[in-house]
Amino acid sequence: MESYAIYGHFYDATQGIPSGASYLHLLRRHHPRARSVLEIACGTGAHLAALVRDYEVTGLDISQTMLRYARKKLPQVRFYRQNMAGFRLPGTFDAVICPYDSMNHMLRFTDWVRTFKAAKRHLNPQGVFIFDINTQYRLRDLARVPPWTRRIGDNYLIMTVSMATADTVNWDIKVFEQTQPGRFRLHHEVIKERSFEHQKIMRALRSVFSSVRAYDLVGWSQARSTSRRLFYVCKV
Repeated sequence: MESYAIYGHFYDATQGIPSGASYLHLLRRHHPRARSVLEIACGTGAHLAALVRDYEVTGLDISQTMLRYARKKLPQVRFYRQNMAGFRLPGTFDAVICPYDSMNHMLRFTDWVRTFKAAKRHLNPQGVFIFDINTQYRLRDLARVPPWTRRIGDNYLIMTVSMATADTVNWDIKVFEQTQPGRFRLHHEVIKERSFEHQKIMRALRSVFSSVRAYDLVGWSQARSTSRRLFYVCKV
């Protein structure tokens, strides 16, 4: 089963405010002349919805479920179904973005590097690649949080985060779908996330891009050992 085949149906209802505003801020700051934006691992299109008024946007994701919701949300936008590691599209863009810890779903660092190179390959001159991640610190912190539940309409979701290895977590997702009053069908899915050391990521990015900056989401400050979410801004 493809990743998010189950959780994708409930994804928007369980997420907080999309980080589209953060990407809009960084795009305006680091590439104010940008007009075209490609989002890789675009999911249900929540971030593109925040950018579509200001940019010509395109989306890419590997999940059929997520793309189905994205196309319904943004019927005027072109979407591609591909793996973000090594993707190839007909055309280039002023900016490539990868929001909301999508990079963390790739468990091999070689796939992170393939994504960095594919992003650069699809950028116009002076283009910018921006992505954010859950840090190792945050993944370990999330694994210490008790399971949480949420009611979504007539359905119920239970999510548990646990450490699988020293730098990998399992998001264990159980959805109890109400099929008729008092009767439920259980859907179970495990989604893995992995993070890597900040300096390892920076070295790999600097081998691909001419300029790389990292920001802690809190106050747009410098990366710290206790940073929970980091944004990387990479220029051709």
